[in-house]
Amino acid sequence: MHATKSWIYSSLVVMLTMAWTGCPAPPIEIGPFRLDIPLGSMDIPQDLISGKQLSLSYTFDKELCNLLSEEDINTLFTEAAGVDLSSLVRMSRFELAGAALTATQGDFSFLSAITLRYIPKPVNGVEQQAVILGAASDNDGFGTVIELLPVGTVDFLDLIQANDANTGEGCPTLEIEATPRSLPTSKVSLDAVVSIDAYAEIFPD
Repeated sequence: MHATKSWIYSSLVVMLTMAWTGCPAPPIEIGPFRLDIPLGSMDIPQDLISGKQLSLSYTFDKELCNLLSEEDINTLFTEAAGVDLSSLVRMSRFELAGAALTATQGDFSFLSAITLRYIPKPVNGVEQQAVILGAASDNDGFGTVIELLPVGTVDFLDLIQANDANTGEGCPTLEIEATPRSLPTSKVSLDAVVSIDAYAEIFPD
């Protein structure tokens, strides 16, 4: 943390020195700062798969009506950076680093594959394309935690800003597509979290 603070202050000194001497001071990007963003809790109903064919994929979802806003993320970034840069900083990108599903009841031993998607809320009544947040597979099943790897590049800041700007009705949706290898023995409750690498640009006030 101290090294991070030193890096930020060094960047500020260089930038402000250039400004005082009349030299143009281009924005300086700092980061990454790893942030974990909770997406909420949800259940995998025991009867979702019971009596159905194994090896097929089944989907279930949950509305994300309390998704963090850009203002909320700025607060998290300030806490991660260890210094308040609100007057000199602009968030530039949030690269998706991964996601995790943690079982708070039961486990994921009955699953062989899982994909986590974010579906933006409709824009002017038009359904939006889903964004894959991560995927994982294991023919032997999982334990109580599933680490999902990103599929392609996702800037989570774009998703947050689009949600902030969308004043339409409804909420974005968190969707899980699960492929079972056996029948679950009980209901499974889980918490979903995405990890992002946050970057910001420092510029003269």
